[in-house]
Amino acid sequence: MKTMNRFFLMLVGFVVIFFIVMTWFYPFSFFSIHKSYTYSGDPVVVKEYVQDLKKFKKSNDLFVKDNLTTNRVQYILHMYEQNWLLSKKSTNIGNQELDSILFEVKQARQNLLDLAFRETYHQNQTKDYLRTVIEDSFAIEELIYDIKEAKADSRSTLNTKFHNLHMIFINDFNLFVTFYGISQNG
Repeated sequence: MKTMNRFFLMLVGFVVIFFIVMTWFYPFSFFSIHKSYTYSGDPVVVKEYVQDLKKFKKSNDLFVKDNLTTNRVQYILHMYEQNWLLSKKSTNIGNQELDSILFEVKQARQNLLDLAFRETYHQNQTKDYLRTVIEDSFAIEELIYDIKEAKADSRSTLNTKFHNLHMIFINDFNLFVTFYGISQNG
């Protein structure tokens, strides 16, 4: 009887340790109870990004012209002002947070598509930047879906994917700032 109890306790202990190890090494796996990953962006990159965002928002010509582009900027900026992009601290990102990020991306893309079809830009370069920002939004969406479906991705792979996602957002923001500047001055 004691042997049976010892065997049962060892088996339960093994199962518990197995789940803890799998959850740690594979945060979005089937075995993971709380599917989330704690991402910490590069503090230097985050600091620079926050400064660029503030600089853009404080720019004198941000809302000078009254046109569709300036009216949509405030809604598009929501995509670039998400807490996980601006935080120097570690941020816990699970499926619910990924859904929220995805929602912001889709909302911003809808506004960008509105600009593409409803606004007239006189320079081809402006249209090219707008097209690139829209294409990047699809790349962001694809990467988010890739992360959500990453059942077998390890912590290091997820860290790389979240870092890539972070950098795509930053690059996309820089393209958007360039697009906006050209559209208002062109």
